Amino acid sequence: MQIRPLRIVSYVGFLLLLSGLVATGLHGRFTSITAGVSALGLATSLLFFAPRATRNIKLYAAFFVYSSLVIGTLVLLFLILERHGWQYDATRNKRYSLTPITRNFLKRLPQPVHITAFVTETERDQARLLLEQYATASPKVSYTIANPFREVGLARRYSLQVMPGDIFIETVTTSTESRARLARVNRLREEDITNGIVQALRDQDIVLYFLVGHDELPLERSTALATLAGQRVSVRDLSWVKDQLERMGIRVVPLSLAQRGKVPGDASAVLWVGPRADLSGLEAQTLRQYLENGGRALFLLTPDIPQATGEIASVFRNTADLLARFGILLPNEIVARVGASQPGADHFSIPVGLLSHPITQISVEDPLFFVYARPVQPATVLPSDARVDVIAQSSPDCVRLSSGEIATALVRKQDLSKVFSPQEVGAIPLGVASLRLDPNQSEEKATRIVVFGNADFVSSERINQKAWLLFNNSINWLVRAGELLPIPSTDIENTPVVLTDGEKQFLFLVMVILVPTIVGLLGLGYSLARREQQ
Repeated sequence: MQIRPLRIVSYVGFLLLLSGLVATGLHGRFTSITAGVSALGLATSLLFFAPRATRNIKLYAAFFVYSSLVIGTLVLLFLILERHGWQYDATRNKRYSLTPITRNFLKRLPQPVHITAFVTETERDQARLLLEQYATASPKVSYTIANPFREVGLARRYSLQVMPGDIFIETVTTSTESRARLARVNRLREEDITNGIVQALRDQDIVLYFLVGHDELPLERSTALATLAGQRVSVRDLSWVKDQLERMGIRVVPLSLAQRGKVPGDASAVLWVGPRADLSGLEAQTLRQYLENGGRALFLLTPDIPQATGEIASVFRNTADLLARFGILLPNEIVARVGASQPGADHFSIPVGLLSHPITQISVEDPLFFVYARPVQPATVLPSDARVDVIAQSSPDCVRLSSGEIATALVRKQDLSKVFSPQEVGAIPLGVASLRLDPNQSEEKATRIVVFGNADFVSSERINQKAWLLFNNSINWLVRAGELLPIPSTDIENTPVVLTDGEKQFLFLVMVILVPTIVGLLGLGYSLARREQQ
């Protein structure tokens, strides 16, 4: 059998094509060398059809034109999809999509924002995947991904010490792209980046002062002391809340009114969470002066529970007098639930319903319970310049009981359902929001107070997504500093499949290069052979 030289060249070209494709697959992408070898191999392998093509050059010229049009159309379609892409997140918890909260916020951006993420090479793809979603959601968002060790000049622009994981978010104010405000976050997560944008857009920083000195819920977890004492580490603290606030760029500062004697001038709001003792007369007077001058405060006041010995709950007389000046009543009572009459039920775990108010605009459907709550209600006669709205109330099967009644029932081991009459059953207000504004003042100078009859719902032990959103919205309403966006965390239910570099290269070679090439060559050969037969 005589082998023609042209056919030998075409066989060599086919081997060159395969070699170029294999090298491309192992490398992970086309290089100038592998692309040249593949193109040369493709051109020479096509010489296999040259003897037949010369017999009907017009037919194959038309075939070439048609093929070029099809390939050009596919390339054009690819470019369109690349610029105006569409994606669908099939994961149950939408792990690879921005939350509706973030998307709605990005649509309302008042000015351009640029994100610079310093990451290692292994994190580059993850950073690009997340930041591209921000750029797609809003044309005002742009981003740069850099390696701090390779692009030192860019890193020095932001800080003398920039490490992988540092993300800088800056607002752009003019066409010259001058920087207005800069925010820095340290995690490549939607919650951190979105609130970093919020922080960069603020006119000023938010500083929350937490009152201390009255046995409040601690801001830190005393792990070391509990370990030394051989005790179980308590999670009845605010460490989780403090961590979340600081990640949103909010300063959290403890404040002792007894020692300092005043509320600092940079205070955005004062928070008093879970005290077991009342304010002193001087502390109450200091806090009243701050509030009357347009201050903001959040009170989370849980009642002390009587023990079986008959101990009576503490009376917050100074606090009650302070709040009464702003139209808020704080009865010395405890809310009990009538509907919890089944064996083993807890009479003091109160389901909470939220009433219409900017603070209660929450889409999460998680249940919210106040375990041991006291009533908080508007005064019957309000000051002329004050408005008090009930924003939270108990379920309709609840009653008010005094500490003495509960203590007596505990001592006598009496069923609480026999302590009250059916006429006393109903929904009881558990939270209010007060706004006090003098006619000659702007709304920015208004006094704002939020009071809830429970504090444990924000403790690390009990807090859930709905409780966190309620607390966060309360801060938003108090400080009026734009939006602090509590992005719901995404729970990963299934372990993702992680491919090695070799597995990625193999799949790229087979699925992207080898299979389409073989299918194309087979189709071309079949078409030419059929044309020859006709």
